Amino acid sequence: MIRVILLLSLLAMGLYGIGYLRSQPPLARRKLIARYALYVLALALIGLALSGRLHWLGAVIAALLPFLQRLLQLALKAWPLLRFWKRKHPSSSKQHQESAQAPTGQISREQACAILGLSSNPSAKQITDAHRKLMQKLHPDRGGSDYLAAQINQAKDTLLA
Repeated sequence: MIRVILLLSLLAMGLYGIGYLRSQPPLARRKLIARYALYVLALALIGLALSGRLHWLGAVIAALLPFLQRLLQLALKAWPLLRFWKRKHPSSSKQHQESAQAPTGQISREQACAILGLSSNPSAKQITDAHRKLMQKLHPDRGGSDYLAAQINQAKDTLLA
């Protein structure tokens, strides 16, 4: 009998909640849905813990859910500030700096030979072999940087032209 009463009360609360949500503007509706979903999850976890079907750590996590929601809201508000700070203090890693730069201008034959590690007058086969060997090591898909790959390609194009 108590189960029927609980089920009917949950159904009545659900219908009332749906009516209330429909009366809200769309932005407020999304916020309410997210908030109520967290509350329902927290209550369900607390109920499972009290009935002995959930470990006590689960109950602690359920009790922390409202605080985590508040923390997430604060993090989302601080996101623009963090992006601004990151722009002011760019990463000092060498790879980041190399990938941010693009190769500019033409390079000489001597520079191209130095990049590919070739002698001053290489054959076309030596050029393609050196290019392939370096690209296998330094390709961006294999952990290399875009800048180095572009320099290697530019050296090959300069020597084959």
